[in-house]
Amino acid sequence: MQSLVKGAAGDITCRVSSVLNRDTKLFGKQHMLDGSDETCWNSHQWVVVVFPEAVDVAEVRIMFQGGFVGQECKFLVSPEEKSKEFAFLANFYPEDCEAKRVRQLKLLFDKSTDFYGRVTIYQLDVLGQPSPAE
Repeated sequence: MQSLVKGAAGDITCRVSSVLNRDTKLFGKQHMLDGSDETCWNSHQWVVVVFPEAVDVAEVRIMFQGGFVGQECKFLVSPEEKSKEFAFLANFYPEDCEAKRVRQLKLLFDKSTDFYGRVTIYQLDVLGQPSPAE
């Protein structure tokens, strides 16, 4: 099993619902994927990771900041690269769902431990492998 994010950051696309205070330099989406414990994405709602090819997702690893943890989260997936439609896969516990062949993976944070609903992510990684061609 390999990281589908680390080492491939030039190939994947990441979209987010918003950025804290619109300060992309300090809290932009790129910080989730840089592997540094010193930088983070900060906002609420959702993150979408778009892969350059269909992949079989086996595990998702997220390091949250204490007090800014997503709760009542969902995995939503899309087999299409440009689709805005996502299908519900499972609640946010990756060990409770089977690997799925997807082109996009959306993490939806319906609730947060923070009073204002903010979520802070220091690292995001997706493990799996490229799907065999159909």
